[in-house]
Amino acid sequence: WYDLGKLQYMQRKYKNAAESFTTSCELNDKFEPSRYNLGLTYVKLKDESAALDSFEKSVKINPKYAEAYMKKAILNRLVFTIV
Repeated sequence: WYDLGKLQYMQRKYKNAAESFTTSCELNDKFEPSRYNLGLTYVKLKDESAALDSFEKSVKINPKYAEAYMKKAILNRLVFTIV
């Protein structure tokens, strides 16, 4: 499901990618790349709240996941700038 989600994301089929990454997360809730990529997909779908939640879950799984911290910080900055 993770690899399918990556392929769908690259094809810009973001709704399908979100479903695939969600399934991947359900099957293995300790695989942080699924959560991270789900967050990236939610950004493309303009669902900032779900994206932040996904990035937060990925750093809870792996506190050293630097990319997730960076995306979370960027997204937080954008959300607070708009408000």
